[in-house]
Amino acid sequence: MQLFPALRHGCQQGRQQGFTLIELMITLAILVITITIAVPAWQGVVARNAVTGTAETLVTSINYARSEAVASGNDITLCPLNAQGDACMNSTSWSNGWAVVQGSQAEARASLGDDLLRVFDAAITVQAGVAGVTFDDQGATSDSTWLLVCDQSGGQGHRQLELTPIGRVVTETYGSDDQSC
Repeated sequence: MQLFPALRHGCQQGRQQGFTLIELMITLAILVITITIAVPAWQGVVARNAVTGTAETLVTSINYARSEAVASGNDITLCPLNAQGDACMNSTSWSNGWAVVQGSQAEARASLGDDLLRVFDAAITVQAGVAGVTFDDQGATSDSTWLLVCDQSGGQGHRQLELTPIGRVVTETYGSDDQSC
């Protein structure tokens, strides 16, 4: 006796294809766990890349200023920009960016004018031990100093650049001399 012959015939043809609700829920749970772990790690990668990129830009600008001083035989100054970006300022905060200018720091603070060689943007916080660095015709500076590139969170992800009197840049991953962001 067959009560439901059509139903029995459908089951014998084969199993239906697709996902069950349980399989979908397990997949979603695994996806949520993966995202929960990945997002904080990705934020750390982005912060470290911002610090690295700004530190490399700063090293490039120091080397550029030094080579221009030697090539031109004149004093070349690397100095922090004011908020408007039209002159250098007497500050140890380089977070508005910095400029490479021909001449002294005093001249650059008045106006950049025709002496401007190049401007660099700061993507994140940059602090320095001085308000500017001037290279002489030999590529040397009057004193050694440090520049600190900080991540936005204020954590340990910062780089310290030390500029020696002969114009050499030494990069340290987490800084020294108790410099902190």
